[in-house]
Amino acid sequence: EIVTLKCDVSTLEADLTAKEAEVTLLTQTLAQTKEEKDTLEVQILEWENAFLSVQSEISKRLGNSEYVMEFITPNNEAVAGLVTGITGSFSQDTLKMWNDITGLYNWIMNYIDYSLDTPLPILPITSIGKLFGTLLWIEEYWRLPEETIKDGMGDCEDMAVLLTSMIINYNEGRYSVQAINSSVLSNNS
Repeated sequence: EIVTLKCDVSTLEADLTAKEAEVTLLTQTLAQTKEEKDTLEVQILEWENAFLSVQSEISKRLGNSEYVMEFITPNNEAVAGLVTGITGSFSQDTLKMWNDITGLYNWIMNYIDYSLDTPLPILPITSIGKLFGTLLWIEEYWRLPEETIKDGMGDCEDMAVLLTSMIINYNEGRYSVQAINSSVLSNNS
């Protein structure tokens, strides 16, 4: 019986050693899995933030009144260079000033082709890895003045935003310039 007990103890010790090795392996696997999970969670947050950034940029381009002033960029290099190239510099002489502003308008009419906007997605809302809503497409969005200049095309509001930016740059902020967008006005009334 003692021999049998010694055999049983040896078997149990071997089983225990094997189970301890299994536990060690499972503990290592669990730690590695937790690291991978943490890495994936960070990556998901980065993707969500990138998605929200794109979603925000698209929302700004829909012409909502809260973002309108972000599109008026009189100090942009492309706008400033163009204004200087067309007018030379600001003039206090009323006739020269109006001729310069007319020159800015004529430049837009001659060098910016009218082009309808291509469809732009309105992205669904996201929260903790889940999307709510559906992807919608609209065919009206705003360009920044430098984009209109670079592309040589834009639609009505793109040209209006460009001209507004050009006039403000031209008069160096001395005079108020107003651009009225009927769709923004009608959405706020």
